[in-house]
Amino acid sequence: MERIAKLIKFPADLVAEIEKYQKENYSSTFAGAVYDLLCSTTLIFFLLSILPNSLRAYLSFYQK
Repeated sequence: MERIAKLIKFPADLVAEIEKYQKENYSSTFAGAVYDLLCSTTLIFFLLSILPNSLRAYLSFYQK
């Protein structure tokens, strides 16, 4: 299978949180940490933990 590299520009605060996750979970690469987050239910809780309170309130309103 041919692979093509793509550059994804993440927001700086998201990069910091992913790097923190990478260190805490002993992931050897940034891409590996992103993959771990994408493939697990941890992603939902991870994203909710870094969302601003106003956006979190907005999302919780529509989940009811």
